[in-house]
Amino acid sequence: MKKTILATAVLAAAMSAQADVTLFGNVEQRLESTNSAWNVNGDDNYFGVKAVEDLGNGASAFAVLSMDLGTETGSTATARDQYVGLSMSGVTVQAGRFKNLEKSQVSDTVDAFHGTSFTSDNAGRVDSAVAVMGEVGVVRVAGSVIADNAGEDKMDAYEVAGGIDVGPAAVTAYYSKNKTTDAVTKAIAASGSVGEFNLGATAERSDAGVDTYTVVGSTSIGGNNTLTGGYETIENGVDTYVVEVAHNFSKNVAAYVNYSDNDAAGADSTTMVGLNMAF
Repeated sequence: MKKTILATAVLAAAMSAQADVTLFGNVEQRLESTNSAWNVNGDDNYFGVKAVEDLGNGASAFAVLSMDLGTETGSTATARDQYVGLSMSGVTVQAGRFKNLEKSQVSDTVDAFHGTSFTSDNAGRVDSAVAVMGEVGVVRVAGSVIADNAGEDKMDAYEVAGGIDVGPAAVTAYYSKNKTTDAVTKAIAASGSVGEFNLGATAERSDAGVDTYTVVGSTSIGGNNTLTGGYETIENGVDTYVVEVAHNFSKNVAAYVNYSDNDAAGADSTTMVGLNMAF
């Protein structure tokens, strides 16, 4: 891991000579209690560099390299994002490894907790992908093709998404198809805010026809504190509940208490007490 971190630092220094380079990351550690058993954990630790260069006439080039850091072993560094792209005339094209459209435009709507959170079934990062995203007024459109299976020489999957932003409200529709398995996923995400209250919701239908509904709401309490609650129900499956209170020391530093439970047979509730710092 030391060699990997050193290589990233050297790359950042080299890139900074040609473009505006930003170092970013996140460090989180927490105490977890499940069925009276305590553990120290943290699964949101990463760092990376982003470079942006102005190409003139409203166009720019950008690149991102980042890594996830395993905290349980203390020696694991794995690829997080690795992509390069161009933005011009309201259109962005990027290629490499990055969040798929389901994660960036659907799942992130309800992934609102520091501790246990919600995510849609197929949300994640994809390799060997190309995405095109654009905006025309209040309308957003995006599409991507993915070829992330070793040994494949064809498109493995594709995604399309479209949405509308009106003031503090946004609605997004999503569709994807795995060309290898022919599995289809459909989803809708919506979000909005009224004063200090924020609301996000998703509805997802899997290829098997199973519907999952998730809703998350948050509000400010006393200025520096945030109360967030969420509920997810899977058709003929498990219902999950999450409640979290966070104290925001600044826009980058927060301490939180997170409680989660579900109605699966034999399931135990989990309580987390953690500290998170982004930079």
